[in-house]
Amino acid sequence: MDTLIRDLRYALRTLRKTPSFTFFAVLTLALGIGATSTIFSVVNTVLLSPLPYREPAGIVSVYESNPRDGTDAFPVAPANFLDWRRDNRVFSAIAANRNQAMNLTGRNAEPERLFGAAVTASYFDVLGMAPRLGRAFTAEEDAPNGPRAVVLSDALWQRRFAGDPKIVGQSVTLNNEPYTVVGIAPASLRLPSPETEFWVPMAFGPQDAENRGAHSMGVLARLKPGVTVEQASTEMRAIADRIAAAYPQFQSGFSTTVRPLSDDIVGDARTPLLVLAGAVGFVLLICCANVANLMLARAAGRQKEIAIRSAIGAGRRDIVRQLLAESLVLAVFGGVAGLLLATWGVDLVVALGPRELPRLEELAVDGRVAAFALAASVLTGLVFGVAPAMVASRADLNDTLKEGLKGSSAGPGRARARQALLVAEVAISLTLLVGAGLMLKSMSRLRAVDPGFRSAGLVTGVVSLPPAKYDTSTKRTAFYEALEERLRSAPGIRNAGFVSALPLSGSLSISGYFIEGKTPRDDNSKVPVAHSYQIAGDYFGTMGIPLKSGRLFTAQDREGAPQVAIVNERLARQQFPGENPLGKRVQFGPPESPYFEIVGIVGDVRHGGLGEDAPAQIYLAYAQTAFGGLTAVVRGSDVGQLASALRREVRAVDGDQPVARLRTMEEVISEGIARPRFITLLLGAFAGVALLLAIVGIYGVVAYSVAQRTQEFGIRMALGADARRVLREVVGQAARVTAVGVAIGVAAALVLSRTLSTLLFEVGATDPVTYASIALVLLAATVVASWIPARRATRVTPLSALRPE
Repeated sequence: MDTLIRDLRYALRTLRKTPSFTFFAVLTLALGIGATSTIFSVVNTVLLSPLPYREPAGIVSVYESNPRDGTDAFPVAPANFLDWRRDNRVFSAIAANRNQAMNLTGRNAEPERLFGAAVTASYFDVLGMAPRLGRAFTAEEDAPNGPRAVVLSDALWQRRFAGDPKIVGQSVTLNNEPYTVVGIAPASLRLPSPETEFWVPMAFGPQDAENRGAHSMGVLARLKPGVTVEQASTEMRAIADRIAAAYPQFQSGFSTTVRPLSDDIVGDARTPLLVLAGAVGFVLLICCANVANLMLARAAGRQKEIAIRSAIGAGRRDIVRQLLAESLVLAVFGGVAGLLLATWGVDLVVALGPRELPRLEELAVDGRVAAFALAASVLTGLVFGVAPAMVASRADLNDTLKEGLKGSSAGPGRARARQALLVAEVAISLTLLVGAGLMLKSMSRLRAVDPGFRSAGLVTGVVSLPPAKYDTSTKRTAFYEALEERLRSAPGIRNAGFVSALPLSGSLSISGYFIEGKTPRDDNSKVPVAHSYQIAGDYFGTMGIPLKSGRLFTAQDREGAPQVAIVNERLARQQFPGENPLGKRVQFGPPESPYFEIVGIVGDVRHGGLGEDAPAQIYLAYAQTAFGGLTAVVRGSDVGQLASALRREVRAVDGDQPVARLRTMEEVISEGIARPRFITLLLGAFAGVALLLAIVGIYGVVAYSVAQRTQEFGIRMALGADARRVLREVVGQAARVTAVGVAIGVAAALVLSRTLSTLLFEVGATDPVTYASIALVLLAATVVASWIPARRATRVTPLSALRPE
């Protein structure tokens, strides 16, 4: 112990004597450890930390599935859930949830659109989480026509009600009806989605027991003690088989999927996070290589000191231990500075991270992250310290004490070690740069995709109507028609329309449909599906969706008139190859349902994302269906004016109706590509740091080499050597080392970049243009980085070369 303390004290004194070296080494390590700790905090929160619920390993998500068409998981129909709840023997509790949006009014405040969930009373039991204030729902509240109750989220409670505990037991107005606040949820409860602001009871009525076609619910369950996910999956598939046999017209070919809730929440974020973790690990390795090169250069200048210590009795083990102590001190300082950078980095990730990144709001530099930073510091100190210490401790005592000329202390072992480190830096940098280049190219192509509409000058806002006040289709239609009329005459608005599911917004409605005389009703697997929309006003004109043939909806397409539909080109190609779809009729639901005549064909619109093909789409006139709320879209030249005009005109039609999610269509598109943009940004930043460190490393190695060969260059210049030849030799040597690193890096990138394949859009993981471009960038950087010390070599004079130390 005394020896360790003595070594650490000596290390501190030694490092204090070389402040420039210490500063740059600590700064380099801080960058690497800070970036690594930041990404580890994300991985720790999203992938490693348990969910904030009681015994979270026992909570599973249950979905319906259709193995025949490759659909692994989709929402559950009410009747199927009721059968699951009655027949299963593997769950101690099972609960359903469905997205629910409601208008909050009253209490002398602005009307507000809230996004929450309707849940069964067992929902909080499944999660093992009681409200922080009040209680959860009772069986009475969970029954049809039961008392109206609501549990508020912690965020809504703090924001709208100033955290007043007296709100529990009081009444609030939701959708123009009174609801009693029975509880306040814990801040950690963010299900079914991070945007959930309230929970209300989901009361199943008699009609739900027969409803196997409306797949609209999520299902959570808690496994009984000792039951595994595999056992639950087996039982639920057996129940699904019995349901399919009993109701083949609805459930033929259907099954179930059971998976841990943690896997469900992480979703497809796992691969991007692991890619980032690998990338930041490479950055840390480059930092280690750079500091190791600094240590090697520093050790060369200390060879006489080391030789003298050896001469007076210090063994090789003592010297290695002392040099490693210096490395560990540097690493600890770098770790402390890196941990400070990580706190800023986490704040930056929270600010820039996409909303759909799981558990983003939980990110923090906690004890586990601090422990990781400490462990990374110690390991880093060993990684970059061992090689320089071993090389320095092998110095020949006699030769070192006799040497007096510049550069004579440079041995071939040390030069090879520095070049090997440089090759590793270049290889790792190229791998990172290739990954970033592929992502940048993918993002460029993604942003260039035509979504099927013109986004510039568009503003959107959700305008939903409370069922209690707008309880008939006539009232709902009248509201939107009055709003459209006001919007068309409002200053700055050129077009206005409405749609039930805005493209790229995450909102969707998928319906099976039957083509008259074409679709069989005895085989559920052959029923085609399409994204269905209700539209009103000049929706197509406002969005800039072109009419390809036929006509658009008119004012005559109203309730009581023949029902009509408009389809997109993809549906027309799929279902009517070589035919004219106009005049054909489609039907939704049972045989007694009305038919809709196809009167028009419009262009394809990408709905789920820019990287997804446009689905089959069917548009219906809201005046003929008038179910649910709509999203308004308005077009004009001043988006700021459009937003205020939309809000103003909605209040003019009905002062109790808010406009929710008011944003431009450009923002909607931007949010849709937030995750790939975030991954690209971080990968690009890491690759940029890696390139900078590689350039610094190249410069350092060449400068050190030139300094060691000062005598040689001076003599050669005195004997008439051409300066350009010396320049080419120095730059060429650096280029050859870089070329080796590039070759190794290309091979590594060809293997590792395949992990990016699922994240790329219209770009191959082995795109030759990207590889060639990155290789040329690195070679060009080598020339630039080695040029300055190479020029210095051509200006060495014989006198300075032969002057003794």
